[in-house]
Amino acid sequence: MGAMTGILLVLALASVIVYPVVRLFGRKTFVALAALLAAAFAVLLGAAQPVFSGGAITESVRWIPQLDLTLTLRLDAVSALFALLVTGAGALVLLYCASYFEEGESGLARFAAVFTGFAASMLGLVLADDVYLLFIFWEGTTVFSFLLIGHATRLRTANAAALQALMVTTAGGLAMLVGFVLLAQAAGTSLLSEIVADPPGGALGVTAVFLILAGALSKSAIFPFHFWLPSAMAAPTPVSAYLHAAAMVKAGVYLIARISPGFGDVAGYRETLVVLGAVTMLNGGVRALKQFDIKLIVAHGTVSQLGLLVMVFGVADPRASFAGFALLFAHALAKAPLFLVVGIVDHSTGTRDLRKLCGVGRRMPVLTIIAVAAAASMAGVPPFIGFVAKEAAFTELLSIGESRPLSYIAFLVAVVGSILTVAYMGRFLWGTFASKPNAQECAMVHRPGWAIATAPAVFVLLTLAGGLLAPLADPLLQSTIEGEGGARPEHLALWHGLTPALGASAAVLVLGVVLAVVVSRSRSAPVRVPERFSASHAYWVFTHWVDVLAVRVTSLTQRGSLPFYLAVILVVTVATLGGTLLFAGEWPAALELVSSPVQVPIAIVMVLAAVFSLRARTRFQSVVLVGVTGYGMAAIFAMHGAPDLALTQALVETVTLIAFVLVIRRLPQRLGLRSKLRVRWVRAIIGASVGLVIGAFAVVALGARIEDPISLQLPELAYAGGHGRNVVNVMLVDIRGWDTMGELSVILAAATGVASLVFLNTRVDLRPKLSRRAARSQAREHLLRVADPGDPASRVTWLLAGRHLNPARRSILLEVVIRLIFHALIILSIYLLLTGHNTPGGGFAGGLVAGLALVARYLAGGRHELGATVPLDAGRILGAGLALAVSMATLPLFFGQAALASSWIDVDLGVFGTLPLVTSTLFDVGVYLVVFGLILDVLRSLGAEIDEHEEAEVASFEEEVASR
Repeated sequence: MGAMTGILLVLALASVIVYPVVRLFGRKTFVALAALLAAAFAVLLGAAQPVFSGGAITESVRWIPQLDLTLTLRLDAVSALFALLVTGAGALVLLYCASYFEEGESGLARFAAVFTGFAASMLGLVLADDVYLLFIFWEGTTVFSFLLIGHATRLRTANAAALQALMVTTAGGLAMLVGFVLLAQAAGTSLLSEIVADPPGGALGVTAVFLILAGALSKSAIFPFHFWLPSAMAAPTPVSAYLHAAAMVKAGVYLIARISPGFGDVAGYRETLVVLGAVTMLNGGVRALKQFDIKLIVAHGTVSQLGLLVMVFGVADPRASFAGFALLFAHALAKAPLFLVVGIVDHSTGTRDLRKLCGVGRRMPVLTIIAVAAAASMAGVPPFIGFVAKEAAFTELLSIGESRPLSYIAFLVAVVGSILTVAYMGRFLWGTFASKPNAQECAMVHRPGWAIATAPAVFVLLTLAGGLLAPLADPLLQSTIEGEGGARPEHLALWHGLTPALGASAAVLVLGVVLAVVVSRSRSAPVRVPERFSASHAYWVFTHWVDVLAVRVTSLTQRGSLPFYLAVILVVTVATLGGTLLFAGEWPAALELVSSPVQVPIAIVMVLAAVFSLRARTRFQSVVLVGVTGYGMAAIFAMHGAPDLALTQALVETVTLIAFVLVIRRLPQRLGLRSKLRVRWVRAIIGASVGLVIGAFAVVALGARIEDPISLQLPELAYAGGHGRNVVNVMLVDIRGWDTMGELSVILAAATGVASLVFLNTRVDLRPKLSRRAARSQAREHLLRVADPGDPASRVTWLLAGRHLNPARRSILLEVVIRLIFHALIILSIYLLLTGHNTPGGGFAGGLVAGLALVARYLAGGRHELGATVPLDAGRILGAGLALAVSMATLPLFFGQAALASSWIDVDLGVFGTLPLVTSTLFDVGVYLVVFGLILDVLRSLGAEIDEHEEAEVASFEEEVASR
């Protein structure tokens, strides 16, 4: 395992375990996380030394050999610099978090886990060489950023901003995925380094490139996708400093920098990026001047600078790329401390409105120095790195313009945009720190501790060091364009003599200061463009009409009638399958209607049950009769040598029958009025058609086979590949384990849907839990207080929560039977789980048996007994099961094997035989937990929760009667 893979695994593991650690140790954990990212920075810095000389380090792990897919990581000069930025900036921001958040603040553990997960995803994004792996990390940053922006879950603005960012960046990401697929197919490889080295041409390549650009532009908030980033300022300040200054928004710029050397000559490539970057830079700069929220000033300034970066990289020339990398790191080092300073000011004053801020600079001089230095670097004031990078950009754009006039346009826009940058940075400093004699309602200033200023101070020192030591950084940035032909860029330095670029920089500073003074002294309200002409308004109009369309389609199709839904589904099934049979069906030459005499009585029972279910007058009769057909199928499975299917079918039918019974308690006992004759005829026709079509389809399918079935090879394959003799179980947990994981996800979604329909506030079981020790203690105390042992209310409790039962509804016989069989059922379920690899059973069947044991306890003792039996939340059991299954599926990848690959060892137990231990059994344990958790969730939602509703209704009715 290489350094890159190891770092990613450590960060991923840290994101999982940090949640309980933060809950235990509080905000101090952020210091440990900062140290972890600092250690990753040091390891990457050591590993990157060879790559700055023009080399590259590659690590690959085989993922899906059949599709020739590998998890490939590549460390070259570009990815090394970005990886150092991600880890270094992340460490400083986490250090800031240790002072920024209050001890015991709500959601702190979740924030730490999500932030660490984002850092891991962002690092994986810049290290990934396989485009599909890059996309996975790309979407990982999208999901984590959604969670971070919406950290304050109770704020509607935060939730709306998070959803907006998710929708915009996800839409762009999907377009990018299509581009990656097309590009990989056209190039014959999915490695980005190889694609760029030998780019495919033609219409397919051009289409792929512009689809990829759509994803990159949406991620970096470039026009017309620029509106989501200012809205994302609803996020906590550390999120803004890391995601929106140093990491996430740089992902799109990173991708553009990656593909520009190979696709810069594609028709329209340069023009698209330069124009969109120019519009973004100017629009962001103008909007920054109009803001009164100092965080929004910095946010719109970030959008403006992202436009500059895209414009410079969009020129697609090695010299411009060199300047672009310098600008990128200069912006990250200066903009991150500005966001952190905003957070400190907000904490100290309680406001970010510059109209209410006055005297802050006098009360917090150290913070003022930090902010002035960061703003000076952003404005391009020497001797900071911002000046060096901006002068490099001016120099290279002028130089490239001699051969590409488009570069002159980029230069002019960069100059105008830089004037706006100086102006809004000046307005930021004046509005935040200046003393304003005419200001009204000045906010009180409370000085924070010195520790919170450590991270922004380090950032500012780096901007100063970057400027003073620019010649030392020059070789590192030169290595990013190593191997690209053409003229070489000018070296980085504070002084190049009297050059046109220096004159442009001086003009920018002078005009920017003048504009800042004019804007700051102006008392008139800034001219604002009507909101209806903004991209943000266009987004909300679009989403509004999508909602309207969804409501209208839903009202048309979702009529609240289950018979209507079933009729539509069945008619479509008949039409599709029936049409296929009519035009493509080949009927077998001979039909074998019965293969065993025992099938006849079973079929007769099933048919009679189905017919009588149509004539049933009560819902309970219908449910029981429908269940008979299911048990009949189980019998047929058993007769045909499929004990696993028979066992599972019988267990599923039992659980389904119980679920139906729980539901129909809230419905009228008798079925409603009979439908009209016309409706009954329609239903009869649909039912008969379904039966005939499905039967004919089965006959045709059975007769269509002309070769030996693959099932003949499955026993050998199951034993050789999965070390198991139960073909069905090995198929589920090994050979087709991906299908099982998908089904587990569906089960979780179904459980969540059921719970959301039943629970009023939260699906988490908040009822007081009765431990077994407490239950037994209460039972003993109850026996000592019994006055009349013959009184039904004083009977011995055979269940944990027996004292909570209504004496009139208790059944001692049922309680004793349940008490006796419960533990036997649990042991049986564990037996089926552990032996299912070689005998009938498995995690699914074992989970169903354990669930039936819970059902028995619930039926005997009610909701209190259920809570005492399993004092755990069903959601956590479901999540733990899915996490275990996914972990066991992916674990072989880290040992150089394919996903879901099984390993085993046979333990000799002497006279007791041999015990095979197979890793896929752990996957089956995950299945067991998911099934068990599902049944527990169903019992709590359809059982305990409905019981509580009924008890509340009865109590309310009794109170009303008593009041009369």
